[in-house]
Parts: sequence; C-alpha cells; structure tokens
Amino acid sequence: MRFLFYFTFLLIVAGCKESALEKKLSVTDILIVQFYNEEGLIEKAVTTTVKPAIQKLVHFLNGSPAKTFDCVFDGKLIFLSGGNEIQQVGFKFDQNNCRYFSILMKDTVINTTMSNEAADFMSSLERGEGHY
Repeated sequence: MRFLFYFTFLLIVAGCKESALEKKLSVTDILIVQFYNEEGLIEKAVTTTVKPAIQKLVHFLNGSPAKTFDCVFDGKLIFLSGGNEIQQVGFKFDQNNCRYFSILMKDTVINTTMSNEAADFMSSLERGEGHY
C-alpha cells in the first residue's frame, strides 16, 4: 500500500514538471507572431505582451512529436525577454493534414503537432482578433 502511494505521488510530481522549452520560454515578456504570404515574405506581424496569450502559445508548443513535413511554414513565433531573442519557432496551421510547430533546441529540430485549438488560435491572431 505504501509503495502505491509513493508511486502515485511520483507520477503526479513528474507530470507537473515543466518541459525544458516551457522553462526557457517562461521569461518571455514579448511575443512577435509573423505571418508569411505565399512568397514567404512577412505579410503581417502581431506583437503581444499579454502574459496569458504568451503562456497559451507556449502550452501549444508541447504537442506530441510530429514527423517532418514537406509543407512550407505559414510564419514564425519570436519569443523575447528584455529585448533579447530567446527562441524562434516556425509554424504551419492552415492545412488540416499539415499542422505543426518546428523548434530548434540545442542544434536539434523538434517538430510537434499543432492541435485544432492551436490552429484556431493562430487563425484568430492572423485575423487580428484579440481574445485569449
């Protein structure tokens, strides 16, 4: 019985740990979201200092691992702290069969799946809607 209690406790504690990415991005005070046009040029940029919006996007980055896709990015997230860039993340959200985030961490590209909720959030940002 005691073993079961400790095992359950460890599972709960382990499940609450921040990922390395969440820890790195926890100091973000400015987020820039750049949306590209079909030529890959910046068509629109949205900047926010609203912590709940930043935290929501950071949470979305922790999707399950994704394969490498052939589709081109729709834009880029740029996380800043104190005016210094701490992380860039490429994203694709406007194709149902090709939605993902692409993160470069420690010389390794990590692709994570983008949920429907994350894609809807990105779409609302692109349209200029400010609800988080």
